[in-house]
Amino acid sequence: MAKAEVLAEVKKALGETGSYQDGALTVFIDEVIGHMVDGGVPEAVANSSAAAGVITLGVTQLRFV
Repeated sequence: MAKAEVLAEVKKALGETGSYQDGALTVFIDEVIGHMVDGGVPEAVANSSAAAGVITLGVTQLRFV
């Protein structure tokens, strides 16, 4: 899944509109994917549409800490 697609899925799940937060969300998405891969999730899985929900949860945790 391309970065733009992951960003779109996360924004949809969070109810975000516009592009004001795109930069911050992209940083958080990259961090979550990195943590997933470091934790043993295959990179192909971490970057697939199957991971969109987990990525959204991780972004939510990072965003509101």
